[in-house]
Amino acid sequence: MPAYAEDIISLESSEWRPYVYMEKTQPKGFVYEIAKDVFERADVEYAFSIKPWARVYKNGLNTNNYFITGLGRTLQREKLFHWIGPVTQEFDIYFYKLRTNSLQINNIEEAKGYLTGVERDSYYQNFIDANFPQNKRKLVVSSNQLLKMLLVKRLDFVLLEEKRVFEISAKLGLDPNLFEKSLFAFSVQNYLAASLNSDIALVDKLRKAYVDLKKENLINLPK
Repeated sequence: MPAYAEDIISLESSEWRPYVYMEKTQPKGFVYEIAKDVFERADVEYAFSIKPWARVYKNGLNTNNYFITGLGRTLQREKLFHWIGPVTQEFDIYFYKLRTNSLQINNIEEAKGYLTGVERDSYYQNFIDANFPQNKRKLVVSSNQLLKMLLVKRLDFVLLEEKRVFEISAKLGLDPNLFEKSLFAFSVQNYLAASLNSDIALVDKLRKAYVDLKKENLINLPK
């Protein structure tokens, strides 16, 4: 019988193509497959679902035996979660602007003078909370809103990784060439992580499963 069968172990993520997504009723994606392999190796049953990011993050802070696949590991989050293992390589995050916008920034200090939009409860928010004055931060519920707000000039810049710009543009039917990188901001790596309220024996079991799979070259981190 699988361990911890008496509990419902929740594994969740927001939609994050091509890393985590649903195809009809089946979960798919490079990152989902890593998490699935870890849980199966550990012989731990789980229930997977995709929810809006703000809800996933809130659940991760407050729910027992709750796991997130694809949580960026930042200094601000370090002591808020148990970290099982990385599920991606490092991502580079950039300031993006509308290509027709003539604004130029050469460093973070200059960027602080402009209104920058980010998704709420994201590692982008961790970055601007640590670096920007409050009146130059704009938080949105979904990153899909960011490019729309750039288009109508309600924001000067947004923080995103390149693949995310292409994904959102495709979803909204926009030409990604409408937007351009202005400045490198930071790098982040995404992890399979557990809420602090999780059973530590369960966390250790999953960590061991991750390490074993890694030693066997069965975990290949996507870019």
